[in-house]
Amino acid sequence: MDAAGRGIGRADAALQDADAKLQKHLEDGVDITSQEGREAASREYEEWKQRGRELEATVSGNWASMQEKEERLSSLQENGSEEEKEAAQKELEAARDGWQKAQAAYDRYQENPMAEPDFSAEDAAKKAWEAERDALEGNVRDAGYGREDAALTGETGIREAERNKEDADAASQADSTLEIYRMELKGLKKELEKYRAVYQAEGKVVSEVEGAITKVNVTAGERTTDGAAMVCADSEIPYQFETLLDKEQKKYVSLGDEVTLKLAQGKEELSVDYMEEEGGVYRVIVYLPEGTGGLGMSGTLQRSAASESYRCCIPANALYSDSNGNRSYIYVVGEREGILGKEYYAQMRYVEVLDQNDSFAALADGSLASGEQVITAYDKEIANGAAIRYEDF
Repeated sequence: MDAAGRGIGRADAALQDADAKLQKHLEDGVDITSQEGREAASREYEEWKQRGRELEATVSGNWASMQEKEERLSSLQENGSEEEKEAAQKELEAARDGWQKAQAAYDRYQENPMAEPDFSAEDAAKKAWEAERDALEGNVRDAGYGREDAALTGETGIREAERNKEDADAASQADSTLEIYRMELKGLKKELEKYRAVYQAEGKVVSEVEGAITKVNVTAGERTTDGAAMVCADSEIPYQFETLLDKEQKKYVSLGDEVTLKLAQGKEELSVDYMEEEGGVYRVIVYLPEGTGGLGMSGTLQRSAASESYRCCIPANALYSDSNGNRSYIYVVGEREGILGKEYYAQMRYVEVLDQNDSFAALADGSLASGEQVITAYDKEIANGAAIRYEDF
Protein backbone atom coordinates (compact mmCIF):
# COMPACT_ATOMS: atom_id res chain seq x y z
CA MET A 1 0.00 0.00 0.00
CA ASP A 2 1.41 3.44 -0.94
CA ALA A 3 1.59 6.47 1.34
CA ALA A 4 -1.67 7.92 -0.01
CA GLY A 5 -3.50 4.67 0.68
CA ARG A 6 -2.08 4.47 4.21
CA GLY A 7 -3.16 8.06 4.88
CA ILE A 8 -6.69 7.36 3.71
CA GLY A 9 -6.79 4.15 5.78
CA ARG A 10 -5.75 5.98 8.94
CA ALA A 11 -8.30 8.74 8.23
CA ASP A 12 -11.03 6.09 7.77
CA ALA A 13 -10.09 4.43 11.08
CA ALA A 14 -10.18 7.78 12.89
CA LEU A 15 -13.59 8.58 11.43
CA GLN A 16 -14.99 5.15 12.38
CA ASP A 17 -13.62 5.46 15.92
CA ALA A 18 -15.11 8.94 16.41
CA ASP A 19 -18.46 7.81 15.04
CA ALA A 20 -18.49 4.69 17.27
CA LYS A 21 -17.88 6.83 20.37
CA LEU A 22 -20.67 9.19 19.36
CA GLN A 23 -23.12 6.32 18.76
CA LYS A 24 -22.30 4.74 22.13
CA HIS A 25 -22.83 8.07 23.88
CA LEU A 26 -26.21 8.49 22.14
CA GLU A 27 -27.25 4.94 23.08
CA ASP A 28 -26.26 5.41 26.74
CA GLY A 29 -28.33 8.59 27.01
CA VAL A 30 -29.23 10.14 30.36
CA ASP A 31 -32.22 9.43 32.59
CA ILE A 32 -34.35 12.57 32.89
CA THR A 33 -37.74 12.80 34.59
CA SER A 34 -40.32 13.78 31.99
CA GLN A 35 -42.18 17.06 32.13
CA GLU A 36 -45.34 15.15 33.03
CA GLY A 37 -43.47 13.39 35.88
CA ARG A 38 -42.15 16.69 37.19
CA GLU A 39 -45.57 18.28 37.10
CA ALA A 40 -47.04 15.25 38.90
CA ALA A 41 -44.36 15.45 41.65
CA SER A 42 -44.99 19.19 42.08
CA ARG A 43 -48.75 18.61 42.32
CA GLU A 44 -48.21 15.86 44.90
CA TYR A 45 -45.98 18.17 46.99
CA GLU A 46 -48.50 21.04 46.81
CA GLU A 47 -51.32 18.69 47.79
CA TRP A 48 -49.22 17.55 50.79
CA LYS A 49 -48.63 21.17 51.86
CA GLN A 50 -52.32 21.99 51.43
CA ARG A 51 -53.21 18.98 53.57
CA GLY A 52 -50.91 20.33 56.30
CA ARG A 53 -52.51 23.77 56.17
CA GLU A 54 -55.96 22.21 56.45
CA LEU A 55 -54.94 20.04 59.43
CA GLU A 56 -53.29 23.01 61.12
CA ALA A 57 -56.43 25.09 60.63
CA THR A 58 -58.55 22.26 62.06
CA VAL A 59 -56.34 22.01 65.16
CA SER A 60 -56.49 25.77 65.66
CA GLY A 61 -60.27 25.85 65.21
CA ASN A 62 -60.86 22.95 67.58
CA TRP A 63 -58.56 24.54 70.16
CA ALA A 64 -60.52 27.80 70.02
CA SER A 65 -63.77 25.86 70.34
CA MET A 66 -62.43 23.97 73.37
CA GLN A 67 -61.34 27.25 75.03
CA GLU A 68 -64.80 28.68 74.42
CA LYS A 69 -66.44 25.62 76.01
CA GLU A 70 -64.12 25.87 79.05
CA GLU A 71 -65.03 29.53 79.55
CA ARG A 72 -68.74 28.73 79.31
CA LEU A 73 -68.45 25.91 81.89
CA SER A 74 -66.46 28.18 84.22
CA SER A 75 -69.15 30.88 84.05
CA LEU A 76 -71.88 28.32 84.81
CA GLN A 77 -70.09 27.05 87.92
CA GLU A 78 -71.40 30.07 89.84
CA ASN A 79 -74.83 30.80 88.40
CA GLY A 80 -75.81 27.85 86.21
CA SER A 81 -78.12 25.02 87.01
CA GLU A 82 -76.96 21.42 87.27
CA GLU A 83 -78.52 20.59 83.92
CA GLU A 84 -76.68 23.49 82.23
CA LYS A 85 -73.41 22.51 83.92
CA GLU A 86 -73.80 18.89 82.80
CA ALA A 87 -74.57 19.93 79.21
CA ALA A 88 -71.62 22.36 79.19
CA GLN A 89 -69.32 19.62 80.54
CA LYS A 90 -70.37 17.25 77.74
CA GLU A 91 -69.82 19.95 75.11
CA LEU A 92 -66.36 20.63 76.56
CA GLU A 93 -65.45 16.94 76.49
CA ALA A 94 -66.63 16.66 72.87
CA ALA A 95 -64.63 19.75 71.92
CA ARG A 96 -61.54 18.41 73.75
CA ASP A 97 -61.92 15.05 71.97
CA GLY A 98 -62.17 16.79 68.60
CA TRP A 99 -59.07 18.87 69.34
CA GLN A 100 -57.08 15.80 70.45
CA LYS A 101 -58.01 13.86 67.30
CA ALA A 102 -57.12 16.81 65.08
CA GLN A 103 -53.82 17.26 66.94
CA ALA A 104 -53.05 13.54 66.54
CA ALA A 105 -53.76 13.71 62.80
CA TYR A 106 -51.52 16.76 62.48
CA ASP A 107 -48.75 15.00 64.46
CA ARG A 108 -48.92 12.00 62.10
CA TYR A 109 -48.75 14.38 59.16
CA GLN A 110 -45.61 16.00 60.55
CA GLU A 111 -43.98 12.61 61.22
CA ASN A 112 -43.98 11.88 57.46
CA PRO A 113 -42.56 15.03 55.86
CA MET A 114 -42.28 15.32 52.07
CA ALA A 115 -39.30 16.98 50.45
CA GLU A 116 -39.91 19.56 47.76
CA PRO A 117 -39.11 18.10 44.30
CA ASP A 118 -35.66 19.12 43.08
CA PHE A 119 -34.57 18.26 39.55
CA SER A 120 -31.45 20.44 39.42
CA ALA A 121 -29.15 17.38 39.51
CA GLU A 122 -30.95 15.85 36.54
CA ASP A 123 -30.76 19.12 34.60
CA ALA A 124 -27.02 19.38 35.32
CA ALA A 125 -26.50 15.78 34.15
CA LYS A 126 -28.43 16.49 30.96
CA LYS A 127 -26.34 19.60 30.21
CA ALA A 128 -23.13 17.61 30.76
CA TRP A 129 -24.42 14.84 28.44
CA GLU A 130 -25.33 17.39 25.75
CA ALA A 131 -21.94 19.07 26.06
CA GLU A 132 -20.16 15.72 25.58
CA ARG A 133 -22.46 14.90 22.65
CA ASP A 134 -21.59 18.20 20.96
CA ALA A 135 -17.88 17.50 21.50
CA LEU A 136 -18.18 13.99 20.00
CA GLU A 137 -20.12 15.34 17.01
CA GLY A 138 -17.30 17.85 16.51
CA ASN A 139 -14.79 14.98 16.56
CA VAL A 140 -16.79 13.12 13.90
CA ARG A 141 -16.97 16.26 11.78
CA ASP A 142 -13.21 16.89 12.10
CA ALA A 143 -12.46 13.23 11.27
CA GLY A 144 -14.65 13.56 8.17
CA TYR A 145 -12.69 16.62 7.08
CA GLY A 146 -9.47 14.65 7.66
CA ARG A 147 -10.80 11.81 5.48
CA GLU A 148 -11.59 14.29 2.68
CA ASP A 149 -8.15 15.88 2.94
CA ALA A 150 -6.46 12.46 2.80
CA ALA A 151 -8.50 11.48 -0.25
CA LEU A 152 -7.68 14.79 -1.94
CA THR A 153 -3.98 14.28 -1.24
CA GLY A 154 -4.19 10.78 -2.67
CA GLU A 155 -5.95 12.01 -5.83
CA THR A 156 -3.29 14.68 -6.30
CA GLY A 157 -0.57 12.02 -6.04
CA ILE A 158 -2.38 9.81 -8.54
CA ARG A 159 -2.69 12.67 -11.04
CA GLU A 160 1.01 13.45 -10.71
CA ALA A 161 1.86 9.78 -11.25
CA GLU A 162 -0.35 9.66 -14.34
CA ARG A 163 1.29 12.77 -15.76
CA ASN A 164 4.70 11.22 -15.20
CA LYS A 165 3.55 8.05 -16.92
CA GLU A 166 2.16 10.04 -19.85
CA ASP A 167 5.47 11.83 -20.21
CA ALA A 168 7.31 8.50 -20.12
CA ASP A 169 4.96 6.94 -22.69
CA ALA A 170 4.95 9.92 -25.06
CA ALA A 171 7.88 8.53 -27.00
CA SER A 172 6.14 5.19 -27.67
CA GLN A 173 2.70 6.60 -28.51
CA ALA A 174 3.58 7.27 -32.13
CA ASP A 175 4.43 3.60 -32.65
CA SER A 176 1.10 2.43 -31.16
CA THR A 177 -1.19 4.87 -33.04
CA LEU A 178 -1.73 2.48 -35.94
CA GLU A 179 -2.74 -0.37 -33.59
CA ILE A 180 -5.21 1.92 -31.82
CA TYR A 181 -6.84 2.85 -35.11
CA ARG A 182 -7.13 -0.82 -36.03
CA MET A 183 -8.88 -1.59 -32.74
CA GLU A 184 -11.28 1.33 -33.18
CA LEU A 185 -12.09 0.16 -36.70
CA LYS A 186 -12.79 -3.35 -35.43
CA GLY A 187 -15.20 -1.99 -32.81
CA LEU A 188 -17.00 0.17 -35.37
CA LYS A 189 -17.41 -2.81 -37.70
CA LYS A 190 -18.95 -4.83 -34.88
CA GLU A 191 -21.35 -1.98 -34.09
CA LEU A 192 -22.22 -1.69 -37.78
CA GLU A 193 -23.14 -5.38 -37.90
CA LYS A 194 -25.86 -4.76 -35.30
CA TYR A 195 -27.45 -1.99 -37.36
CA ARG A 196 -27.09 -4.03 -40.57
CA ALA A 197 -29.07 -6.88 -38.92
CA VAL A 198 -31.84 -4.44 -37.99
CA TYR A 199 -31.85 -3.06 -41.55
CA GLN A 200 -32.08 -6.53 -43.08
CA ALA A 201 -35.00 -7.34 -40.72
CA GLU A 202 -36.83 -4.23 -42.05
CA GLY A 203 -36.56 -2.45 -38.71
CA LYS A 204 -37.94 -5.32 -36.64
CA VAL A 205 -36.20 -5.74 -33.31
CA VAL A 206 -36.47 -9.19 -31.69
CA SER A 207 -35.48 -10.42 -28.25
CA GLU A 208 -32.36 -12.51 -27.86
CA VAL A 209 -34.22 -14.89 -25.52
CA GLU A 210 -37.54 -16.70 -25.79
CA GLY A 211 -40.34 -15.23 -23.73
CA ALA A 212 -43.37 -12.94 -23.68
CA ILE A 213 -43.55 -9.15 -23.85
CA THR A 214 -45.09 -7.94 -20.59
CA LYS A 215 -44.78 -4.17 -21.07
CA VAL A 216 -44.09 -1.69 -23.90
CA ASN A 217 -42.64 1.67 -22.84
CA VAL A 218 -42.71 3.30 -26.31
CA THR A 219 -45.65 5.49 -27.40
CA ALA A 220 -46.07 6.97 -30.86
CA GLY A 221 -45.39 10.72 -30.95
CA GLU A 222 -43.74 10.83 -27.51
CA ARG A 223 -40.13 11.03 -26.37
CA THR A 224 -38.33 7.69 -26.28
CA THR A 225 -37.81 6.47 -22.73
CA ASP A 226 -34.33 6.43 -21.22
CA GLY A 227 -34.83 2.89 -19.93
CA ALA A 228 -35.85 -0.32 -21.65
CA ALA A 229 -38.25 0.10 -24.54
CA MET A 230 -39.88 -3.25 -23.79
CA VAL A 231 -39.98 -5.63 -20.82
CA CYS A 232 -39.75 -9.33 -21.66
CA ALA A 233 -40.46 -12.32 -19.41
CA ASP A 234 -37.76 -14.90 -20.12
CA SER A 235 -39.46 -18.28 -20.64
CA GLU A 236 -36.22 -20.10 -19.85
CA ILE A 237 -36.44 -18.92 -16.22
CA PRO A 238 -38.90 -20.83 -13.96
CA TYR A 239 -42.12 -19.00 -13.03
CA GLN A 240 -43.12 -17.95 -9.52
CA PHE A 241 -46.53 -17.82 -7.83
CA GLU A 242 -47.37 -14.67 -5.82
CA THR A 243 -50.30 -13.98 -3.46
CA LEU A 244 -51.28 -11.70 -0.56
CA LEU A 245 -52.29 -12.83 2.95
CA ASP A 246 -54.16 -10.81 5.56
CA LYS A 247 -53.15 -10.73 9.22
CA GLU A 248 -55.40 -13.68 10.18
CA GLN A 249 -54.14 -15.87 7.33
CA LYS A 250 -50.52 -14.98 8.14
CA LYS A 251 -50.86 -16.79 11.51
CA TYR A 252 -50.92 -20.11 9.65
CA VAL A 253 -48.14 -19.47 7.09
CA SER A 254 -44.43 -18.79 7.70
CA LEU A 255 -41.32 -18.61 5.56
CA GLY A 256 -40.19 -22.11 4.56
CA ASP A 257 -43.54 -23.81 5.34
CA GLU A 258 -44.69 -26.66 3.10
CA VAL A 259 -47.76 -25.63 1.05
CA THR A 260 -49.97 -27.10 -1.64
CA LEU A 261 -50.35 -25.08 -4.85
CA LYS A 262 -53.32 -25.92 -7.08
CA LEU A 263 -52.80 -24.94 -10.74
CA ALA A 264 -54.64 -25.81 -13.92
CA GLN A 265 -51.90 -28.37 -14.55
CA GLY A 266 -52.48 -30.07 -11.19
CA LYS A 267 -51.22 -29.92 -7.58
CA GLU A 268 -47.66 -29.14 -6.52
CA GLU A 269 -46.15 -29.67 -3.06
CA LEU A 270 -43.83 -26.69 -2.61
CA SER A 271 -42.50 -24.35 0.09
CA VAL A 272 -42.80 -20.62 0.84
CA ASP A 273 -39.62 -19.03 -0.56
CA TYR A 274 -40.21 -15.33 0.20
CA MET A 275 -42.45 -13.30 2.52
CA GLU A 276 -42.60 -9.59 3.42
CA GLU A 277 -45.14 -7.19 4.93
CA GLU A 278 -46.57 -4.45 2.72
CA GLY A 279 -49.08 -2.04 4.27
CA GLY A 280 -50.71 -4.47 6.70
CA VAL A 281 -50.81 -7.44 4.27
CA TYR A 282 -48.16 -10.07 3.58
CA ARG A 283 -46.72 -10.74 0.12
CA VAL A 284 -45.88 -14.42 -0.36
CA ILE A 285 -43.84 -15.89 -3.25
CA VAL A 286 -43.46 -19.57 -4.15
CA TYR A 287 -40.94 -20.58 -6.84
CA LEU A 288 -42.37 -23.10 -9.32
CA PRO A 289 -40.40 -26.05 -10.70
CA GLU A 290 -39.03 -25.64 -14.21
CA GLY A 291 -41.71 -26.31 -16.83
CA THR A 292 -44.58 -25.66 -14.40
CA GLY A 293 -47.14 -22.85 -14.71
CA GLY A 294 -47.51 -20.11 -17.27
CA LEU A 295 -47.50 -16.34 -17.54
CA GLY A 296 -50.75 -14.92 -16.11
CA MET A 297 -51.93 -18.30 -14.80
CA SER A 298 -53.86 -18.23 -11.50
CA GLY A 299 -53.83 -20.78 -8.73
CA THR A 300 -54.81 -21.54 -5.14
CA LEU A 301 -52.37 -21.73 -2.24
CA GLN A 302 -53.29 -24.07 0.62
CA ARG A 303 -51.60 -24.66 3.97
CA SER A 304 -52.85 -27.30 6.39
CA ALA A 305 -51.84 -27.34 10.04
CA ALA A 306 -53.36 -28.94 13.13
CA SER A 307 -54.53 -26.44 15.75
CA GLU A 308 -55.41 -27.00 19.40
CA SER A 309 -58.57 -28.90 20.29
CA TYR A 310 -61.47 -26.66 21.30
CA ARG A 311 -64.71 -27.70 22.99
CA CYS A 312 -66.89 -25.07 21.31
CA CYS A 313 -66.60 -24.42 17.54
CA ILE A 314 -69.04 -22.77 15.12
CA PRO A 315 -69.00 -22.13 11.34
CA ALA A 316 -66.98 -19.01 10.48
CA ASN A 317 -69.93 -17.45 8.61
CA ALA A 318 -71.95 -17.41 11.88
CA LEU A 319 -69.45 -15.00 13.52
CA TYR A 320 -69.80 -11.23 13.17
CA SER A 321 -67.87 -8.13 14.36
CA ASP A 322 -69.16 -4.74 15.50
CA SER A 323 -68.57 -1.58 13.48
CA ASN A 324 -65.21 -0.94 15.18
CA GLY A 325 -64.06 -4.52 14.70
CA ASN A 326 -63.21 -4.76 18.41
CA ARG A 327 -65.91 -7.20 19.59
CA SER A 328 -67.26 -10.40 18.06
CA TYR A 329 -70.81 -11.68 18.40
CA ILE A 330 -73.17 -14.41 17.19
CA TYR A 331 -76.92 -14.88 16.90
CA VAL A 332 -78.58 -17.74 18.79
CA VAL A 333 -82.19 -18.90 18.64
CA GLY A 334 -84.19 -17.58 21.58
CA GLU A 335 -87.69 -18.58 22.65
CA ARG A 336 -90.37 -16.31 24.13
CA GLU A 337 -94.12 -15.86 24.46
CA GLY A 338 -95.63 -13.79 21.63
CA ILE A 339 -99.11 -12.61 20.69
CA LEU A 340 -99.88 -15.91 18.97
CA GLY A 341 -98.11 -18.02 21.56
CA LYS A 342 -94.58 -19.32 21.65
CA GLU A 343 -92.27 -17.78 19.04
CA TYR A 344 -88.59 -17.81 18.17
CA TYR A 345 -86.35 -14.73 17.92
CA ALA A 346 -82.73 -13.85 17.16
CA GLN A 347 -80.69 -13.13 20.27
CA MET A 348 -77.33 -11.38 19.83
CA ARG A 349 -74.53 -12.54 22.14
CA TYR A 350 -70.98 -11.20 22.45
CA VAL A 351 -68.38 -13.97 22.53
CA GLU A 352 -64.63 -14.40 22.99
CA VAL A 353 -62.92 -15.92 19.94
CA LEU A 354 -59.96 -18.18 20.80
CA ASP A 355 -58.96 -19.10 17.22
CA GLN A 356 -60.38 -18.81 13.71
CA ASN A 357 -59.73 -19.89 10.15
CA ASP A 358 -61.68 -19.62 6.90
CA SER A 359 -64.13 -22.38 7.92
CA PHE A 360 -64.53 -22.43 11.70
CA ALA A 361 -64.19 -20.23 14.78
CA ALA A 362 -63.36 -21.56 18.27
CA LEU A 363 -65.20 -19.85 21.16
CA ALA A 364 -64.32 -19.68 24.86
CA ASP A 365 -65.97 -22.18 27.17
CA GLY A 366 -69.37 -21.01 28.36
CA SER A 367 -70.17 -19.06 25.19
CA LEU A 368 -72.97 -21.51 24.37
CA ALA A 369 -75.16 -23.59 26.64
CA SER A 370 -75.91 -27.23 25.86
CA GLY A 371 -78.62 -27.48 23.21
CA GLU A 372 -78.52 -23.82 22.09
CA GLN A 373 -78.92 -23.27 18.36
CA VAL A 374 -76.57 -20.88 16.51
CA ILE A 375 -77.99 -19.06 13.47
CA THR A 376 -75.64 -19.89 10.57
CA ALA A 377 -77.70 -18.69 7.59
CA TYR A 378 -80.77 -16.57 6.89
CA ASP A 379 -82.76 -15.43 3.88
CA LYS A 380 -83.28 -11.85 5.07
CA GLU A 381 -81.56 -9.41 7.38
CA ILE A 382 -81.92 -10.13 11.08
CA ALA A 383 -81.36 -8.01 14.16
CA ASN A 384 -81.23 -8.56 17.88
CA GLY A 385 -84.72 -9.38 19.15
CA ALA A 386 -86.25 -9.88 15.66
CA ALA A 387 -88.76 -12.72 15.37
CA ILE A 388 -87.54 -15.60 13.20
CA ARG A 389 -88.69 -18.93 11.80
CA TYR A 390 -85.76 -21.33 11.81
CA GLU A 391 -85.05 -24.64 10.12
CA ASP A 392 -82.45 -27.26 10.94
CA PHE A 393 -80.10 -28.22 8.13
